[in-house]
Amino acid sequence: MKTITVLFIFTLLILQTGQAQPWQYDFGTSTGSFTTPSGTSTTFLPQPSSGEDFVRVGSAGGGIYLDNPGIADLGSATELRGVASSSTSVNKFSVYDYSGSTAFTLKFTVRFGGGDSGVWSFFQGDGDNFSNGSNFTSSQTFTGLQWTFGSSDAITTEYRTGGSWTVLTGVMPLQNVNYTVEIYGNNGSASVNYNYNGAQSVAQNTFDLWVNGVLVGDDLAKSGLADANNIDSYMFIGRSSSGNVANIYIDDITYTNIISDQPLPVELSSFSLSAGDRYVDLKWTTESELDNLGFVILRAEEKDGEYSELASYKYFDELKGAGTTSKENRYHFRDETVYNDATYWYKLCDVDVNGIRTEHGPLKATPRADIIEVNADNNGPAEYCLLQNYPNPFNPSTTIAFSIPSTVENSDVVLTIFNIDGKAVKSFSFSNISGGNYEVIWDGKTRNGLQAASGMYFYQIKAEKFIEFKKMMLVR
Repeated sequence: MKTITVLFIFTLLILQTGQAQPWQYDFGTSTGSFTTPSGTSTTFLPQPSSGEDFVRVGSAGGGIYLDNPGIADLGSATELRGVASSSTSVNKFSVYDYSGSTAFTLKFTVRFGGGDSGVWSFFQGDGDNFSNGSNFTSSQTFTGLQWTFGSSDAITTEYRTGGSWTVLTGVMPLQNVNYTVEIYGNNGSASVNYNYNGAQSVAQNTFDLWVNGVLVGDDLAKSGLADANNIDSYMFIGRSSSGNVANIYIDDITYTNIISDQPLPVELSSFSLSAGDRYVDLKWTTESELDNLGFVILRAEEKDGEYSELASYKYFDELKGAGTTSKENRYHFRDETVYNDATYWYKLCDVDVNGIRTEHGPLKATPRADIIEVNADNNGPAEYCLLQNYPNPFNPSTTIAFSIPSTVENSDVVLTIFNIDGKAVKSFSFSNISGGNYEVIWDGKTRNGLQAASGMYFYQIKAEKFIEFKKMMLVR
């Protein structure tokens, strides 16, 4: 988390719904846009750990976007950007039907910007309203928050109590500011105690609202969801923005089906995979750790398949945690027990001193022999050289050839593909390359495995002090 870090607190309770766990949803690393008028999708966004994702774009412009890079200090990797519609035909993002209960804790990072017209809202509850194209329904809503865009970058924040909106004066008052929002909700029949900067309590049929670590709403009345109903869905809705100027930026959502009462062991800010010739590299960064013994890596051959333990902090020093720290820590593990052209799915688990495991992922990678040595003579090349790709234009793949002088030993080489906007879409990294002639095949896909769009691309090689660009054309 690049904004203010506030740790979640989780209890060791077993509810009627089973063992609670925090589910993290940070939108991965891919990019894209969904702007289909009156369209819906459950596949545009990455699949959440629990529940089903859903986006809907109304008939009045705007859309749902995955931006990477997005705002530099907001969350990690890809962020979701919503652009509100210009009418009451709403644009919507939701996660619905996860493992619910009458109590919950939910956290997200959010920012607003763009103009003086429009409304973005957040709702949590239960019902088909979270998976259809309609605006919210009070009878299906437990928590309701609403942000109205005003002049001079102002925001008016309100919460839904019964059938009306009530202003929260001075809460999240400005656009272009990052906010960390945490909600502790209780639709049960008795008050629930929890710890957050000291002893706290949330009464039945109410929720506590924290913003940037400050309690700004204590025992706020719920909306119209019936007492004792389980809460298993949340959504963001944008509407009524003249000129489609109202933007919301969302990242690093964490949700669970309990009132939390023990700090989350690890605040993970990134988790990524990269693959090469018969290996997969796993890299992750923590912004803070609490009583963290270390990490366990799980692997499967299908996303929903059976995951088995690949490596553990008990046996690999590089997987040992930092205990308790507020400093950033970077971790790396290489899996060399893989075959080329096979796809593998990975989960990362952090384990605290009480044995509590928190899962992150899954992510997938496909190892390939990206580089081929093709020495054409016994003497080897005399100088660095980057050749024109062939074929060019190309579809679906092209070969990029380069030479490293025969006098060079153990050089690091990076070949990067850039789009016309100068954003890197794919990178090939090779270590300990000796002098020779080499070829790399680019399959026309981004680093996330998506098909790159038609258009002009540039490719750059960096080897020691040698840097050179060339351009190529992808035609779909």
